[in-house]
Amino acid sequence: MSARPHKRLGGSTLRARLMLLAVCAILLAPARALAHDYLHGDLQVIHPAIPALAAPGGPWPVHMVIANDGAVADRLLAIETEFGPVRLRRPNATGGSDALAWLALPPGETVVLTTGETEGWIAEVPRALIVGEQVSGTLVFERAGRLPMVFLIDPAPETAALPVAIAREDAGAPDAGTQRDPGEDIVAIAAALSRATSGDARAVAPVVLQGDVALAGFRTGEATALAFLRFVPDAGWHVVLWSNDSLLLPASLIGLGVSRPAAERLISEARARIDAAGGAFAAALGRFPGTAYPSTPD
Repeated sequence: MSARPHKRLGGSTLRARLMLLAVCAILLAPARALAHDYLHGDLQVIHPAIPALAAPGGPWPVHMVIANDGAVADRLLAIETEFGPVRLRRPNATGGSDALAWLALPPGETVVLTTGETEGWIAEVPRALIVGEQVSGTLVFERAGRLPMVFLIDPAPETAALPVAIAREDAGAPDAGTQRDPGEDIVAIAAALSRATSGDARAVAPVVLQGDVALAGFRTGEATALAFLRFVPDAGWHVVLWSNDSLLLPASLIGLGVSRPAAERLISEARARIDAAGGAFAAALGRFPGTAYPSTPD
């Protein structure tokens, strides 16, 4: 089975879902990392991706994680790409695989689309796929409807797990040669949010890293908020505060000790990710009432 329960993003369930982001190659531009995902009603689509391909060929896999945070089941009816439809298959006991007409998304569960579990395949890719580019697509859900989106082109499997150097540009930060796995950073950020909110943080997205500081959107109860986090050597990521879209003002981050260039880059990337999440997310973020702090040191 490729479905995993996830009543709340906390504890082992939190790590299980977000470690999938580490398994997927979370693409980095210089000095930043971001989690590529979509919020679509009660559904969260995490890092839809296609491995790089040196020359035209097929069949070729697609990968993603879909979490149903609602109380009602849904079904993924189709995955459309600019190269044609994605065919769904599931390994069987005989060593082969069976075709699937649709993919069940039970309430409160997370479904993984990856090689060796439930699989998605494009019959033929007519061109090379270069790491970092995007391929347009649409997910079609029975209840949630159509979700236009993009697949990111990840490194091929033999290079996807290599650690990535994250540049540190703030004064006093480790030098740019320091190695840190961005997937582990995102896991640690989500865990820190869970601790700071007594387990209430869920649907953690988007996450944008800039050296040793980060912004992370999340839902808590009926509210949507944006958290500011800082990485402390030998202590890890901790939540400083969470607030509304006022954190997207340079003065807010500069007041928290972030250099102006780093603040501007962080805000630019965060705004792009929030815009990609849709107007409802941005509107909900703007309604968050003020600023909150962890009740106990994180």
